[in-house]
Amino acid sequence: MKKYTLLLILVIIGVLITPLSAVAVGQNISQGATVFLGEENLNISAAAGSSAYIGWWAIAADISSASPNYRIPVSNPFYITPSEFSTRLSTWYRLTPNDASTGTPAFNVANPYIELQLYNKDTHERITTTKITSGTNITFKIITNMYTASSRVAPTEEKKGYIHIRVVANNGATYTKLVGSDVSLENIFVNSSEYYWDGVWDTDGKINGVYAYNSDEYTIYAESDLNGVKIISSSQKLSTMDDVLSMSISTSSIARGNSFTVTIVGKPLHEYNLSVTKPISSSSETIIQPVIRESQEGVTGNKIKTKADGTRLVSFLTNLSTSSKKFTIRIEDILDTTKFDEVEISIIKGGMTIVASTDGTSYTGETITLSGTNTESQITYLFIYGPNLNVEGAQIEGEDLNPRSEPVINNDASTFEQVIVEGDGTWEWEWHTYNIPLDVGTYTIFAVSQPKSKSHLIDTAYATTSVNLKKPTLSATISQPSVAKGDVLFINGFAEGDPSEVAIWIMGKNYAYRYVSSVDGGSEFSYEITRSMTDNMASGQYYVIIQHPMQNKKFDIILNSDGSITNLALGNESEGGTKIFQFSGSGSLQGTDAAAALIDAINDH
Repeated sequence: MKKYTLLLILVIIGVLITPLSAVAVGQNISQGATVFLGEENLNISAAAGSSAYIGWWAIAADISSASPNYRIPVSNPFYITPSEFSTRLSTWYRLTPNDASTGTPAFNVANPYIELQLYNKDTHERITTTKITSGTNITFKIITNMYTASSRVAPTEEKKGYIHIRVVANNGATYTKLVGSDVSLENIFVNSSEYYWDGVWDTDGKINGVYAYNSDEYTIYAESDLNGVKIISSSQKLSTMDDVLSMSISTSSIARGNSFTVTIVGKPLHEYNLSVTKPISSSSETIIQPVIRESQEGVTGNKIKTKADGTRLVSFLTNLSTSSKKFTIRIEDILDTTKFDEVEISIIKGGMTIVASTDGTSYTGETITLSGTNTESQITYLFIYGPNLNVEGAQIEGEDLNPRSEPVINNDASTFEQVIVEGDGTWEWEWHTYNIPLDVGTYTIFAVSQPKSKSHLIDTAYATTSVNLKKPTLSATISQPSVAKGDVLFINGFAEGDPSEVAIWIMGKNYAYRYVSSVDGGSEFSYEITRSMTDNMASGQYYVIIQHPMQNKKFDIILNSDGSITNLALGNESEGGTKIFQFSGSGSLQGTDAAAALIDAINDH
């Protein structure tokens, strides 16, 4: 088994201390040629001409009038010393005897650089990882600005190379050739800025029947020895691994409507087939499987191409129509179908819960908070079922809604109450029961993951909760049945159904009064008939009537400033409703008649 775990290490080294064996390449420098920091033993006679000195001007200087910023005497052999030239790159000019520029460049000085890149010989893709699959054919690309030195060599001269590719084994052995071709790694004659080595490294190659590279790691770099220029490129460490194909999955089961991923490990930059196998079913049901997400890098339909490191992550999608089954995901080598791997994923229906903010009994007119969780869809659909409602369920709330005549329609989302599910899978909605006319009784609230009516809930996640709705109740007592003029009287009571206030009507002989009392959180209210009020009442019998606003949270029977009573529920409310009798003032009803008329009006509205 050829398995290794390595790190990529980049090292930039300038001039090396350790000397390399010198390679004399193009030491005769022609006028205008480029030379590099560190070159030595150069003949610059042709470059300098008859000048005894060469000079350098800073970028902003005027070479036609200013003296050079730096001058060096011409000598042979000549050394491009880093100490003098590293801060004075670019063009050097021939000088006259009085240190003026002749206007003719002697040579250009550049800082040498070299980079080595590894490529897959077959796919032409660059290799940047620390691992490759055994059998990968590798070639090298040299990027350098030193290629111009090659032009100094005359066609008749021996083309001596000055760049070397180093492949160093872990034990320190350095290869001069690699199994796969007979092309040397040393003394490469580079004559372009991007130069491809004309050889191949077969990482699965054998020598006398034995694998040559099966148990080692390699440090790979390029170095130069151009007339003493000793630099080394960044290095890359590389190891081989067996030609294996494997796949892992992000989860073994998932609620439909969610996504999952598989991670493929195989040959670098290699194509595979990725497929989903449906479970065997003896029934005629239509099985809908997970699908590969579109527009993924390295994914074209069912064809998957691994990255340079041999891996590829692929995302799959499911929706609420995906069958709740176990599926097999299979990866297979296109060229060798005996190489494959499989993983399984179980698609399950998501869960749904619902609870009501009540102990099971509420009064029409109250606001009930419905909440729960939904792990299958991003919307929770609500409907109601109960006394005198459609057998498929009814719409639960809406403007001018009458559930008795407005059922939900299967697959028509607009007929359902739609509640957005939060990122953590929870949802919440307030049911304002005063908006809709419902009979007293027990109602079932359905929370569904899809807009499905009551008889279509098979294979759909849903949950229910029940609420017993009652009409609002009202009770009251007085502190004493009879009082003397000037005494205090208290009215205390309970108003169920979550009203914020009740109306207290008091009437008797030549007396009519209406007061609005607030109701606290415990449904209690109270009102004090003060001493000054009883002191102004005539002796006789008085009636106290308590009015509840009921489901719509409004007092439909109101007292007008002219003493008349109006029923807002009769006629056009925007026009003030319908006046039904006079409560005070001229023509008003008195005592028992007034009380009876008011009770009838409240009961009939």
